[in-house]
Amino acid sequence: MIKKAVDYIGNPENSVKLRRFFYITLVMVVLLDIGVHLFHTEHTADLPQGEHESANLSHKGHDAGEEFIGEKIWGFWAIYGFIGCIIMIFVCKGVGHAWLMKKENYYD
Repeated sequence: MIKKAVDYIGNPENSVKLRRFFYITLVMVVLLDIGVHLFHTEHTADLPQGEHESANLSHKGHDAGEEFIGEKIWGFWAIYGFIGCIIMIFVCKGVGHAWLMKKENYYD
């Protein structure tokens, strides 16, 4: 099963199909994210009077009076995660080259 998947992914004839699939998936995720931000509504009509603000704060995971500026910036968490991944790649490659890797003739 895995051999079939690896052969399919490694075949240059399938690269165009895979690239299209990943681009279509990326566009769909971005559109769904935009749709969630545009059409999301809070359902606080069922709460007793005076509990709407506390429900909004507890829904976001904050205590009363706390707010994070990143929540107001569209795409903040995506950019934050992307930059975090890039930093992890460079740190891991640095550790690998500096400490984990051995010279080519290590066993001679």
